[in-house]
Amino acid sequence: MTLLRIVFDTNVYISAALFGRRAETVMELASAGQIQLVTSEIILAELERKLREKMGWSASQTQLFTGTIRDLAEVIEPEITLDVVPDDEDDNRIVECAVAGEANLIVTFDKDLLRLKSYEMIGIITPRQLTFYGLDKTDK
Repeated sequence: MTLLRIVFDTNVYISAALFGRRAETVMELASAGQIQLVTSEIILAELERKLREKMGWSASQTQLFTGTIRDLAEVIEPEITLDVVPDDEDDNRIVECAVAGEANLIVTFDKDLLRLKSYEMIGIITPRQLTFYGLDKTDK
């Protein structure tokens, strides 16, 4: 069985860290080996920066959280550069990771990314839309 490969935008990781809910559930599915999270060093660095600067997290808190993601995800280094979201360079790094990591989905709250709907057969959805993929709850 091929696992669904998913790239989280940094805003989804932040939502998982702060509020839980669907984003956290998807991280639990990755932990259980039911999906494959895919990320990159650039995404993890952006996440660390946002958690420190915008959320006031300490370096040890951010390292613990990103370390958990590293344990759950396949961390890749995209060798491509895209310019599909001209208004936000950080969004292009998410798409680059998805393309290079052969992801099926990008999960985000970002309106610029969501406007694309898809890129090269990679769906771009919100965490709420994961319901349609049957990923909003775990089998307990």
